[in-house]
Amino acid sequence: MRRAVALCLVGTALHAWPAAGQENLPVIAVGEVESTSALLPGPTMRAAIESALMEMPAFTTMKRRELSARLEDWDTSIAGIAQGDADLRESSDIDYLLTGRVEASVASKLSPLGTLLRVLRSGSECSATVKADVAVVDLGTGDTAFSTQVTHRQPVEIVYPPGADYSNPCPYANRSRKWRALEAASEGVATAVARQLTLALVPIELVRVADTEVTLNYGASFLSVGDQLKVVATALSGGEPGPGAEAVGYIAVSAVAPRYAVAEVIHARRPLTTGDRAALLAKDERRQLERMLAAMARAAARQERACENARNKARRYCARDPDSRRCWEAEAAVAVNCDNAG
Repeated sequence: MRRAVALCLVGTALHAWPAAGQENLPVIAVGEVESTSALLPGPTMRAAIESALMEMPAFTTMKRRELSARLEDWDTSIAGIAQGDADLRESSDIDYLLTGRVEASVASKLSPLGTLLRVLRSGSECSATVKADVAVVDLGTGDTAFSTQVTHRQPVEIVYPPGADYSNPCPYANRSRKWRALEAASEGVATAVARQLTLALVPIELVRVADTEVTLNYGASFLSVGDQLKVVATALSGGEPGPGAEAVGYIAVSAVAPRYAVAEVIHARRPLTTGDRAALLAKDERRQLERMLAAMARAAARQERACENARNKARRYCARDPDSRRCWEAEAAVAVNCDNAG
């Protein structure tokens, strides 16, 4: 009940906010995406990236037909914009233009579990691989605002006939299964590109801090209940905090809404403040946090035991003789061991 009330109150306070805490969402258009493989045409990958960007809370995505109309009005081409030949700083109603290049393949390769599976089979698997190189131009400045390279692999479902050659499984997959795997891999690439671009231009931030809870500027499209994040100081400039960014605190998402999330403070080295940035913990960072919290819990338990022992001695010795040396020493031990134990 308390969580529902908290979400309701935060939602009431933020209901007028556009997604990601911006008043006017930037407009992004997906331009040409070239393909080096007939397996995955460029327009198919472009449509996947456009669809993924539409799910992001930080942009308004311009449809392909609207982009074509704008290019005719400006008497220019996507290539001219991407190469910086067209100056649209004053006339463009598009903030960012995304272009890219994609490679796709379906091939047999050694499975990550190949060593273990070699006894039973060859350890090979048939995988659909999609690799995309993407760049985003800021039409306001003409500079490259973001670039990334993303690769996603998707296993192809195989039905082996009797006497099959397990070392080369791809010939046993029909075209439909191969296409489904390619489609899943392309969607994985598109989602990764959209998420990386969104976080690069609009990092996760603390937009409200209250007691042991904070509110984040991203919701269900990026975060889930149970996600753990590290919080870094606002002094860091630009983009999503990287793995090497020093954490000033850690938080765990406790409730999510479409446009924001509420998180509980797990640990903080200093009071968290509005504007601090956050990033999801990597797998190794989660393990480090677990070890740190476990060590802190053990230290707190030791302190609590030492405090209780000191209080027991003080009660015993001071009850006999309040002016004795043992009483004074026991009270001094209480002051030392119970200072932080309460």
